[in-house]
Parts: sequence; structure tokens; C-alpha cells
Amino acid sequence: MTRPIKQRCGARTRTGRPCRAPAWPNGRCRMHGGLSTGCRTAEGRALVTAAAKAYWARWRAERAHEAAPS
Repeated sequence: MTRPIKQRCGARTRTGRPCRAPAWPNGRCRMHGGLSTGCRTAEGRALVTAAAKAYWARWRAERAHEAAPS
């Protein structure tokens, strides 16, 4: 019985050898590509900015609530 061959990244590393990390469906590992490069459009950047502002507003409110004297 043969074992299934797992796909490997194969990208060239700084040593010149192929990367042996397991590959994602796109053929590369987490270190050699495939992840999001971020928002490209102005609308996408606006959405991310709004989400970050809302997150930090909630975070500050929670901290203020914790710091308030009882």
C-alpha cells in the first residue's frame, strides 16, 4: 500500500533549495504567497478603516468601564 504524496510548496528559499512546507490549494505555503495583500480599492480601504475605528472605540469603552471606580 502506498502513502499519498502531500503537495509541497516548492518555492526557492534563500539557500536555493525548494521549500518543503505543505502547500495550500494555490500551490504555495503560508510563507511564500497566497494570503491577502490587503484592500486595493478606496471602498475597501474605507470599510477596513471604519471597522478598525469601531473596534478601538469598543476597546476604549471597555477599558474606561474597567477603570471606573466602583
